[in-house]
Amino acid sequence: MTIEKKDAKIEVITEHESSTLSYSLSEDLSRFSNAIDINNVQSCVHILEQMEESTLMISLWKRLLCSSLQCFDLEVAYRSAVALSDNILAERIKVLSQSNEEEKIIRFKLCKFVS
Repeated sequence: MTIEKKDAKIEVITEHESSTLSYSLSEDLSRFSNAIDINNVQSCVHILEQMEESTLMISLWKRLLCSSLQCFDLEVAYRSAVALSDNILAERIKVLSQSNEEEKIIRFKLCKFVS
């Protein structure tokens, strides 16, 4: 497998026996993947806000929602729910983020909403 960077694209070339497969990944997708791997969810929001609407972007927002809930970053979780047009979840996250309850109780309630 070979990875080549060309302009704003990353080209992945795989060779198996006598066939070669080549596909491109956007630099934004690579940056998003790197940021989510290190739980830098704020950077993920900035990357997604600069990308064009697509079905891939919806999947990335969903992934970010799950990661932000795991990191207990309710601001990013709220923004992700809004981006996904999940108004009920967004409102519940907003209410919980403003509550005075203990973190473990808020986490428990979030788990119930998401499941």
